[in-house]
Amino acid sequence: MVETEYQSGSPVGTGWSYYTPYFGATPSTSITPVSPYVNWTTWAYINNSNEPFIASMYSIEDDSYYDFFVTGWTQGDGDGGATWPGSQDGNGTGNGGGFSYYRSGPIDYSANIINITDVPNDQGGRVYINFKRSMVDVISHPHGVDIYTIQRIGGPNEWVNIGSIGATGEQMYTYEASTLADSSVNGDGLTAFRIITQSFYPDLVEESISVIGYSVDNIDPGIPQGLSLQWISNGIQLNWSQSQDNDFQYFIVQRSTDESFQFIENFYTADVYYDDLSVNSGQEYFYRLATVDYNGNISEYCDYISSNTMDAKISLLPEVYKLHQNYPNPFNPTTRIFYDTPEEESVTISVYNSVGILINTLVNREHSAGHHFVSWNGMNEKNQLVPAGLYIYKIYSKSFSATKKMLLLK
Repeated sequence: MVETEYQSGSPVGTGWSYYTPYFGATPSTSITPVSPYVNWTTWAYINNSNEPFIASMYSIEDDSYYDFFVTGWTQGDGDGGATWPGSQDGNGTGNGGGFSYYRSGPIDYSANIINITDVPNDQGGRVYINFKRSMVDVISHPHGVDIYTIQRIGGPNEWVNIGSIGATGEQMYTYEASTLADSSVNGDGLTAFRIITQSFYPDLVEESISVIGYSVDNIDPGIPQGLSLQWISNGIQLNWSQSQDNDFQYFIVQRSTDESFQFIENFYTADVYYDDLSVNSGQEYFYRLATVDYNGNISEYCDYISSNTMDAKISLLPEVYKLHQNYPNPFNPTTRIFYDTPEEESVTISVYNSVGILINTLVNREHSAGHHFVSWNGMNEKNQLVPAGLYIYKIYSKSFSATKKMLLLK
């Protein structure tokens, strides 16, 4: 404590009374003036010994709390006057006892943020703010802290209230707060917080020093599911299921010519298929997938699939006409329609609504023999988005026709 001023005499009123509240968890005896003396409202505690002790007072004059290092206590001359230490009332008609004390200057009664830590094992957006109480956060203090308000920076010089904690005299408090962004490969996500300490009587408000923290999405996305492979006329097509992660960003497609994946090529797509058109006849290829979320977390790779598996070993030239089920189905906003032509022929593929009205013609041209597909993006012939619902797609050729259903979601 810095001893800046020494005084003696009573800085408070003429009457005193003893009672036994709690200072934190420590029982003590508190002195409260019956009537304030000019500029002082007093709250002090005595540890029932002749040793000096610290008292805390509030100055109406300069609207500040002060520490006092009390070095002595004198007896009042009123009825029932008390000496320190003692247990008698000093509420008589005479003068109360006096302090001899050092005045140390205004008390900093703001809270102190110790650290800000990420909430573990979550998908980001949350942090723990750990802060130390105000030194006047004491239940028995008549002018102690009533509430802590947590604020987060919302813009240049703009602080936003995001929550509060009632003051209960705890040494440390923890508040779970939301952040504006996560720290990731896309940015540091730093967010500033501060604590507002408030006492309702007198009306005191104190701001803590702001501290910067960040949250992290530390849960990896799910492993891709349903990887399958088929040969198409000019390469290999991979298909798999859509990711169920809300923060999904894209898939990594890995290709290798050895099943240990020592030498790899990476391809990136947000779709649920990939056409590998750079394959060599007679070469075996191995494929596997991983999922990446918006915070840069990467899932484990799924089990690999080989171009030489029995399912993949289909003829490069189909033997019969066939219209396959579209994929994905249901879909939003794009799907693929697959079809096979065993010989060169003109083919038309059209989409109709559930009552048979033509929506769009997707294909109307000559085809060579092979496996083919066409994409539909949910548009009609006027390039307008159609409503969600059930749609029918049909294939026509001189030698073949077929119909299947698909479901567009919004």
